[in-house]
Amino acid sequence: MSVTDHPTAPPATTVPLGQPGADGRWQPTRAGIVNSWAWASEDLLFADGWLTLAGPNGSGKSLTASMLVTVLLDADTSQTALSVSGKAAGTLTSRHTDFNDREDRTGAWWLEYGLRDPGTGEVRFLTTGLWLRATGGHLHRAFFLAPARIGTDLLLQRDREPVRIEDLAEQLAACDGELFTASPSLRTKALAHLPVVEDERDYRSTIRTRLFAPLDEVQFDALIAVLRSLRSLRTAEAISPTRMRQVLTDALPALDTDSLTLIAEAMERIAELETQLQRTRDEAKLLQSTDRAYRRYLTTVAQTQAAALTAANTEVDDQTRRTREATSQLQAAQAAEAAADTEHTATLSRISELEGRLEAADSELRGHAGADLPLREIRAAELATAAEEAAERAEQATTDASAATEQADSSADLARTSQHHLLRLADELRHTASTLGAEAAIERLLAATGQLTSADIGSNTAIDIDALCATPGAWAEARTSQIRAVDDALRRHQLAQEAEYTAAEELRAAEDGEDTHRRLAAEATAHRQHTEHELASRTTEWSAATRQLEPAPSELTTCPDDERRVDLGQLTTWLASAAAAARARIDLPRHQQTAATDAALAAEAAATAERARAVHQAAQAAAAEAMAAYRDAQETARAETEEAERQRDQAHAAYQQATDAARADLAAAQQRWNAGVDAAARTAPHLAGGRTPLARRPRPSVRRGHPGTRRPRTGLPRGRHRDLAGHLPPGRHRTDGTARTRGHRSAPAPPR
Repeated sequence: MSVTDHPTAPPATTVPLGQPGADGRWQPTRAGIVNSWAWASEDLLFADGWLTLAGPNGSGKSLTASMLVTVLLDADTSQTALSVSGKAAGTLTSRHTDFNDREDRTGAWWLEYGLRDPGTGEVRFLTTGLWLRATGGHLHRAFFLAPARIGTDLLLQRDREPVRIEDLAEQLAACDGELFTASPSLRTKALAHLPVVEDERDYRSTIRTRLFAPLDEVQFDALIAVLRSLRSLRTAEAISPTRMRQVLTDALPALDTDSLTLIAEAMERIAELETQLQRTRDEAKLLQSTDRAYRRYLTTVAQTQAAALTAANTEVDDQTRRTREATSQLQAAQAAEAAADTEHTATLSRISELEGRLEAADSELRGHAGADLPLREIRAAELATAAEEAAERAEQATTDASAATEQADSSADLARTSQHHLLRLADELRHTASTLGAEAAIERLLAATGQLTSADIGSNTAIDIDALCATPGAWAEARTSQIRAVDDALRRHQLAQEAEYTAAEELRAAEDGEDTHRRLAAEATAHRQHTEHELASRTTEWSAATRQLEPAPSELTTCPDDERRVDLGQLTTWLASAAAAARARIDLPRHQQTAATDAALAAEAAATAERARAVHQAAQAAAAEAMAAYRDAQETARAETEEAERQRDQAHAAYQQATDAARADLAAAQQRWNAGVDAAARTAPHLAGGRTPLARRPRPSVRRGHPGTRRPRTGLPRGRHRDLAGHLPPGRHRTDGTARTRGHRSAPAPPR
């Protein structure tokens, strides 16, 4: 059954008083006080684990509940632990002696628990208690724990006198009980009857392991803190959910230092892992952004280089075309110039010839008498006209030659400009190629550019454009393939990093599991070593206590180290051999005779026990009859009390009705009297000296309730708050806020 499981118990009305109602867990069944504080000797019965202490304020309900609930659980007797409010208010000595610290007094507080086996229905009992002895202002105390019942197996008073510590220790030894004390004098007296007297500080852990298993120390501290916090609340007052939440929150214990350290280390590791994870995510984002930027850069560079290369190729083609056109124009101009020179030379020759003929004609004319002079004038005019035409043609040829020369010069200048521009493009291309590492790819292109730039003006240079562009194009495609390979490598690297992170997380989980397994193994080893040490010590004690057996070997009585374990086979072999040797040493006939004598004595003792059993059964029958009579008397008294209460309520109701009727009649009579007085005052004659007022009849006071009656006090007075001592071990909780119990007792009034 887990800590939070609450098994269903039968209804409280079917559970006898002083018996556990739930199965499989401890429940308080009885409690009692002997000669302590204002109690003389009192037994308190629980009903299904519930107990109600009713009484007026200041009667000691909270004090009694705190002594039974918290002190007998954790043995904390400090003033703050004893006080309901949590503040220092009185010591255990003052409570025990009823604030008379110099009084010598012996007393005890006890609380009994019951456990019903769900399988067999058998009920086991366990009693916790506190024995107190105040002498001369000093208090001796001893806590005890016994699997016995007070009044049956364990007595706390004899002849109305509390038992002494020696008597209590002897009874605890008889019923396998335990005693816990820090007083040296009590320890010395108790050791005369008990084999072991434990320290008072061990009482708390013993209670936890016996009654509240499997709660650990932290959970037990939380339970005690909650009980103390709930003890400070009063059931008669309204408790808001906020107040209850605050009380329960304040009751939570502080975290254990080791657990807090472990949590802090875990949180620190988690923070480091989160920091690493965030840093990894930031790095991944940076890598992704870098990858995108690098891709954009590569794309831009490739596009730029491709555009530059295309533009350079286009420019080279255009420049080559312009160079060819300029060369053609230069050749045409040169041919035209040569033709013009030839024609000019021919024209000059003809002019010279015509001038010679003109001079010859003039000479002949001068020598002739003038017979053919008109003809010669006509011929001279024709020759002059022809000369003028030839001069015009020569001048036109000169003009054409000049224009051709100018055109050739401009073509040569354009060719030289194109060569210079091609040099600049080649330099830019060479710089870009050196940046990208593509010198080999544009080597032929640069060589062709060098040929074009170093060629003479007018020369014809043949260049294959497709062959020149093939190598740069292949380099661009190879570089694009490399970029794609880099992208694939980056993607694989990212996947590898993710796989590495996953493997790191799995490694951390495996390391955490390994640490847990190592811790469990260390705990198991420590538990084994503790068990083996305890076995060795118990073997040593038992070997020392036996007188007929030989001493145990040293390897069985010495504590084994970490490498060696206890050999159970050797222990069994030694026990068999020691028993055989002891049987060989025993005098069998004498022991048989002793056994026969003991058998006769046992038979006589059995007969005596049978007679005592018969007497005991008769006494039990008489006690049962007396108890039945006592219960019948209680039932009769209760019935008579209820009948008397009912009659009193009826009489009180009748009296109340009569009082109300009399009050109504009196009020009506008063009204009638006042009306008559007013009427008489209006109609009666008056003296001249003034009016004589008539006195109104005074209204008698009427008290509620009969002056001679008084409500009888019951065991549960009205208007008084109650303190509840509820379930102590973890279990069911009632929702009605009260305990239905028979035979509840009122706490005694405080002494005056």
